[in-house]
Amino acid sequence: MNLFQIMSKIFKWRSLVLISVLVASTIGSYSYFSAEQSASNEVLSADEQLVAARIDDLRDLVSISGSVVFPRREKLSFGITGDVADVFYEEGTLVEAGQKLASIDPITSAEIEKSIAESAVKARDANEALNAAVGAPDKLDYAKSLEVVARTKLLLQKAEDTLEDLKKNDRTEVTDARLDLMRFEKVYKNTQLDLAFIESDAKEKITDANEALLSSKTNYSDTYRRWLGIVLTPNELQQSPELLFTSHGVNLKSLFEGREVLNSGSSTIPPIDDTNTLWDEVTIYSWLSLYPGLVKGVCPDGAPVKGVCAEQEINDVWNAVGSAVSNLNSIQLSTSKDIVKAQQANDKARKDYIKAKDSFDSLSNLDPLELAKAEADAKLAKATYLDAQEKLQELESDVDNYELAELRAKLLYEEKLLENYSSQLIKTNLTAPFTGLIDTVSMVSGDRANQTSVFIEMVDTKLVEIHGSVDEIDVLSLAKGMPVNISMNSIPDRQFTGVIKRIGNASNGQNNVVTFPVEVEMTVPDGVVVREGLSATIDIVLEEYRNVLLVPTSAIYGDFLAPLVRVMKDGIIQEQPVRLGASDDFWVIIERGLESGDMVIMPEPASANTQGSSFRSLTGSGRGGGSGRGGGSGNRGN
Repeated sequence: MNLFQIMSKIFKWRSLVLISVLVASTIGSYSYFSAEQSASNEVLSADEQLVAARIDDLRDLVSISGSVVFPRREKLSFGITGDVADVFYEEGTLVEAGQKLASIDPITSAEIEKSIAESAVKARDANEALNAAVGAPDKLDYAKSLEVVARTKLLLQKAEDTLEDLKKNDRTEVTDARLDLMRFEKVYKNTQLDLAFIESDAKEKITDANEALLSSKTNYSDTYRRWLGIVLTPNELQQSPELLFTSHGVNLKSLFEGREVLNSGSSTIPPIDDTNTLWDEVTIYSWLSLYPGLVKGVCPDGAPVKGVCAEQEINDVWNAVGSAVSNLNSIQLSTSKDIVKAQQANDKARKDYIKAKDSFDSLSNLDPLELAKAEADAKLAKATYLDAQEKLQELESDVDNYELAELRAKLLYEEKLLENYSSQLIKTNLTAPFTGLIDTVSMVSGDRANQTSVFIEMVDTKLVEIHGSVDEIDVLSLAKGMPVNISMNSIPDRQFTGVIKRIGNASNGQNNVVTFPVEVEMTVPDGVVVREGLSATIDIVLEEYRNVLLVPTSAIYGDFLAPLVRVMKDGIIQEQPVRLGASDDFWVIIERGLESGDMVIMPEPASANTQGSSFRSLTGSGRGGGSGRGGGSGNRGN
């Protein structure tokens, strides 16, 4: 039997063993690599550091970037014919409510005052003429009757306004509810699409990673068998080459460089396999006798230029297996977190949509009892008014109704004219309607006062709002009236408070990112002056956890269902299972498994970024940087 017949017979049964090994090793991919890492790493690597688990507070917040807006603005103009006489203040001046800002020319003011005096005399004469026409005996009754008609007319108008407001308010509530329903429905559909995409993408990534792992494991087993003729068992596939060499009694330098396997009589005769050794002498003989180049067992300086090195090839395929396992674990962890986060967002969106739909359905119709009461009040008020009118007409039946109507019309005309002139006199001076800042002065002495380009614009600097936007995931956590904290780069030593005033409807921004406008009413303390357009950051605390045990998120390993931390105890690195709570991008709550002061291992900051980003959605609550979410995208932090 020649050499190749011998090797064919040996490798035939070993191929069957190899197939079984590959199937078993696929199932135990994570355990063998983590076990080897735990057994071999007893010192920190160059890119790792120790940090103590500590008791501290963790805040779950949404952070929004925005800018200062003054919502209350008012343009002031004379609204009458004349010339501007004086402008008393310049742009940028702070004025008090009621201060005179500008005045019209004296001639126009004098003419208006003259018209007021003449109109007052005419109104007085018209009133005396009406009283004389009614007659002295019935004058008191007539005056009372007029008062009753006026009063009942006012009550009728009030009742009708109440009824109309009820219908109008109901329509407004229904409109708002419909808009809310449309907004939540859109968010719900978007979260469904996001979840489907994330699940599909995760499945594809995990499949690719498993295929890569299977390929690297096959290569590792084949390479070890090709060099030493040893078929690795499932347990041995979990061990590094160094441990395998020790357990198999393999000395690569002695085997491949000492040529101990060759027969003492002739190097051309294949040796007989020694049953006392685990390696296959025929395989070693094949390398040393048949390979055309230089064969090295160990190569601290690298493989020879025109040759091969057993140690390097076996180590290379083992490192490839480790990389494939790490890649699979990383993908499983990150995708499971992404799926959980998407599921939570979808569940919340579904609940909000159902709540909005129930609210809309409940507002679709008016309350029958409330509407019936308002209609009854309006009918009663109308009947009372008509009765008062009828009594007035009875009093007027003894006099010339046409003459009374003419006198009343004349009195009404003169009173309206007097009121108009009095209003014009007030308009001869522009006064500040509120305490604030003169933002624009668009008039000078001599300008025609009735031109639209002649005005003074004021802003209320005490009524300050911050306008920003938040993405569709974070908007579900916000509500009108929620308290907020506000900070500004221009005033770094101060913190301000406020409340959410309004959350608008969704809009598609860049790259079709769905955002919602948010308006926050800011409380400005006395003595603080802000300018419109200043940048600001809004922090909305959703939940705060006090005196909890925290470790950096980058210190978490393992998978989503079984997270681990690596702990240094008595100079030995151990893997410790933990139960996780809420988190942000930097810290995560440890509910069980560690104590304060335990030294955990985390990557140095440069290498921690990648792992930290994959951890963000582990608990479904952490969504951003340590200081919160910014730029409208919404990030939570501590």
